[in-house]
Amino acid sequence: MTHIRTPVTIDDPANRIDFYATFLHSNRRVALPIQQHLAQHWPQAA
Repeated sequence: MTHIRTPVTIDDPANRIDFYATFLHSNRRVALPIQQHLAQHWPQAA
């Protein structure tokens, strides 16, 4: 299968997406470190 999509950078300071993490309280020990890792390593707006 040929991929014909071209990524396009959106350079608009008003553009943003909020992400939320939901998990069961009983899974907090496993889920919280993953959430923290993503928050620390997610690309920041310029």
